[in-house]
Amino acid sequence: MDIHSESNQLVTETNKQSKWWHHRRVKIIGISITVLVILAISLILILEVFIRSTKKPYSTTTTTTPPFVWRVTGSMNTPRTKHTAILLKNEKVLVAGGSDGQSCLFSSELYDPKTGNWTSTGNMSSNRCEHTMSTLMNGKIFVAGGDTSTAEIYDPSSGIWTATESMMISRLGHTTSILADGKILVAGGETNSAEIYDPLTGNWTTISSMHSERYQHIAVVLTNGKVLVAGGSKVSYECIMDSCDLYDPSTKRWTTTGKMNHRRMQHTALLLTNGKVLVSGGFDDMRKYLKSAELYDPLTETWTTTGNMSFPRAGHTASLLRNGKVLVSGGLANSLIRYSTELYDAATRIWTVANNMNRVRYFHTATELENGDVLVAGGSEDDNSAELYVSPEKTSATTSKMNSLVNGPKASVTEKALNKDGQNNTIGSNKCL
Repeated sequence: MDIHSESNQLVTETNKQSKWWHHRRVKIIGISITVLVILAISLILILEVFIRSTKKPYSTTTTTTPPFVWRVTGSMNTPRTKHTAILLKNEKVLVAGGSDGQSCLFSSELYDPKTGNWTSTGNMSSNRCEHTMSTLMNGKIFVAGGDTSTAEIYDPSSGIWTATESMMISRLGHTTSILADGKILVAGGETNSAEIYDPLTGNWTTISSMHSERYQHIAVVLTNGKVLVAGGSKVSYECIMDSCDLYDPSTKRWTTTGKMNHRRMQHTALLLTNGKVLVSGGFDDMRKYLKSAELYDPLTETWTTTGNMSFPRAGHTASLLRNGKVLVSGGLANSLIRYSTELYDAATRIWTVANNMNRVRYFHTATELENGDVLVAGGSEDDNSAELYVSPEKTSATTSKMNSLVNGPKASVTEKALNKDGQNNTIGSNKCL
């Protein structure tokens, strides 16, 4: 090999080594840059976590709305249970009839939310228990039945009751529903018959009968104008039912609809803001007091179970609050009259225990006032007390003036035992057959 060839070979080798080191440096630089980027990102994340962990506590705290409370208000003039109550257009509450343990009452009285006091108003012409009360389109109050066929109208402007035409038959534990045209549908009351009252003429018209006799059932006017009737018993406490009927005002006919999941009487029902009907509590044909609840969907005409209440109860009340929740209070279960209350959230379908009332109550009334408070009255044959379910904000603003803020007894206190003849007997068999 000559000198020229050796020189060319040396140059070639030198070029190869130079390229190899160049590629090596590029790789080293690339890896170094990647490592630095990863370290920088990691450092940023660590600093962010550190900064968040050292922020002041107020940035992560959540606020909760204080629970509503029960506040004692003025007592009625007469102890009452199985009475009726309704909000008048003048913002006062009219209470009428009921039982004082000796007989059904014909007296009535007015509650004034501005003063917290009750005053007597005109007496009805008939003694009434387990009757019904409805507001007519002209603002007057219509009362019917209560172990009688009579009906009468109360005029808030004069405080006077005036008799109107009597129903076709005597009714007790029936229901009344205001139809879209202002007429009143009366159904059941230890019978399957139904009739309609026309406030313009003062006359009654018999319509087709329901498919079953019903006593202490419920009736709700649906958003489509139809009336849902559910549960109740056929004869007194015999044959407690799960069946339901629908009344269509356009055809004046009753049709059967989906059955409830439980037989019920002395239960409650409310039309929710979503158009469904919430039914809760009551007791069944084996005298089992129920804490179950279920929803009726008018679109499918079916019932679905929803969350259970914390306590079984019958003869309780259910009120739809301004926030869309349902307040359930009092009632009877297993020989105990309750003062416990709870709330149902339609959005979550969950029940939560609320503050206790100050007194035990059974077959009492619960009336939502114009300001959103709920007035609860009566519920005992020897107790004329009343109380308000109010927001803490209203309570704090009025406590110094009224000096009557009470949160109710603790849950550990024993609720009142009921020792009335015939109230706690077990039926023991299904007499629907």
